Amino acid sequence: MYLQVTQNLTKDEQQNAIEQALINWKRDRVWQDVQHLVKIYARKLGVEIPAVKLSQEKRTWGTCGKDGVIRINWQLVDAPLSVLEYVVAHETVHLLHRNHGDHFWEALSCVIPDWRTRFERRKYLMPLLWKVKQLYKSFKRRIFNSKFFIENCQAFQISKYLMLSTVPSYALLHF
Repeated sequence: MYLQVTQNLTKDEQQNAIEQALINWKRDRVWQDVQHLVKIYARKLGVEIPAVKLSQEKRTWGTCGKDGVIRINWQLVDAPLSVLEYVVAHETVHLLHRNHGDHFWEALSCVIPDWRTRFERRKYLMPLLWKVKQLYKSFKRRIFNSKFFIENCQAFQISKYLMLSTVPSYALLHF
């Protein structure tokens, strides 16, 4: 990712522009992955590929509405890929079984045999994402408050990766 920020923006406007660009990149990245995963699981289950939307819920990772629309929290981009796969598969199975009865879990086992392990990982996801956000905020403050950033805002490139061992490989940020 390469960002170009004009000099005529204030420091706050620069921060907002870069933060929005990062959010847009992350949303696009998770959107592509969710679309791909929904197609895979819908085919495995023999259901029509549903409409998919991204959401930004505080407590819900995914939902499958009565209208058949699957909504996935875009902030799962910061989660391990196995958790994103679990959430997408879980919501896709709801197209067949609206509740969490035995038939639901049997169908989920057909598409993700290790769903129990992934489910356990999901329980620890909230604290993990909070830590990722805190690390990002700390990183952002150091970059945005640096003299280098302010003086080189016409065109800049940060050549280091922000790498967190808990995020999937596609979430490694390269500016």
